Amino acid sequence: MSQFLTRRQRVGQMFGGDGGELKPWGRKALVEYADQISLINVTNAEGAESGNGHGYFRNSPWASSDILMTLYYGLTPKQRGLVDEEGLPMYTFPPDFINRLWAAIEKVDPEFAEDYKKLKAAETAQPAAASEE
Repeated sequence: MSQFLTRRQRVGQMFGGDGGELKPWGRKALVEYADQISLINVTNAEGAESGNGHGYFRNSPWASSDILMTLYYGLTPKQRGLVDEEGLPMYTFPPDFINRLWAAIEKVDPEFAEDYKKLKAAETAQPAAASEE
């Protein structure tokens, strides 16, 4: 799909400074099929700069969390806390992505969110209790 729309192996390569750009008909196709596909620019995702190619989804806690929550809950990019990228038919990670993602999880699965909060509180309290002994 990327090769057809952008003449690049990955859509993200068209933003790499090599003169690539999304053709008008490619932009139109992406907009028309926006309800079926979502393009996510991971440039701003924590840990996305580590590795190369598509390895970012394993190295970035934001990208991997976004993928897992998409698969598990079926949330749209906006529901997961991603924002529209200005002038492009794609989404990007805002600086407060993890907070937005947790807010989305609390809405769709409040029991899981509460269990996670308890786990994190117990982990935080445990080192303090160990240092008192």
